[in-house]
Amino acid sequence: MIRNVRLYFFGLVFALLTISFLLMFPKQKTLELLVVILTIIASIYLGFALSDGRRKEIIIEISAMIFFIALAVLGMWISPYFLIAGYLLHGLWDIIHNPGII
Repeated sequence: MIRNVRLYFFGLVFALLTISFLLMFPKQKTLELLVVILTIIASIYLGFALSDGRRKEIIIEISAMIFFIALAVLGMWISPYFLIAGYLLHGLWDIIHNPGII
């Protein structure tokens, strides 16, 4: 339980630091940086899947990666609301897909 609280706290601190950093940039540049960050987050899933080595996990994580990158691109081209959805769903994905870790 304590570990979970620490992980949530770490996530909150990291989010606040990221927001503070992004406030230094103009709106368009901030949007671009948020797209890059979500894409990096999505790509990390592939690394975990490959290190796991199970085919099923690789397919699941590649699917998640494609989904989150698609939300990032849509957030840039269509509406920033796709980025909001991407970040919220990323958190939800971590909670559901990795129970007990986060």
